[in-house]
Amino acid sequence: MLDGLYIRIIGFLCLSIGIVTGGLYYGHTRYVAGVEATRVAWDADRARWQSALDKQKHDALQLIITAQAQADAVAKSNQRLHDQQEKDYAAHQQETSALRAQLATRSLRYAVASSAGRRSGSCGAVPSAAPAADAPASSVVQLPDALQRSLATLMYEADQLRDNYQRCYAYANGL
Repeated sequence: MLDGLYIRIIGFLCLSIGIVTGGLYYGHTRYVAGVEATRVAWDADRARWQSALDKQKHDALQLIITAQAQADAVAKSNQRLHDQQEKDYAAHQQETSALRAQLATRSLRYAVASSAGRRSGSCGAVPSAAPAADAPASSVVQLPDALQRSLATLMYEADQLRDNYQRCYAYANGL
């Protein structure tokens, strides 16, 4: 009877060990399958996220390249415009200086109608030449040197002001 009891106990233990081992094996395989399924799902999500991120990076890079090309084109255009403005300004300055030098050698004269009760030199102006006998009743009067210099300076400064205004206007309006 003891032998039958031992056999039953050993059988029960073997059966229990088999059940536990089978359960562990089944649980382990299910766990591994679940982990692999989860890992596959995570990998698919990561691949989807990575492809979306790569697309965004590519789009951003294209935007940067386009914006940089536009900025370069605008900078080149502005530099070309600035260079042209500088050339025009220098040419006009040179022309203004030449005109000022040319005006310095000339005198300012104007025609005055002769009148009987008036002196021709009352304002400091001097007649430039005696009128001819057959000339009309007017004389040419030359302005005093101080007045000529003042007018020449005023003309030069007005021309400089015009140049500076034109330059500021062109810069402000991007011309």
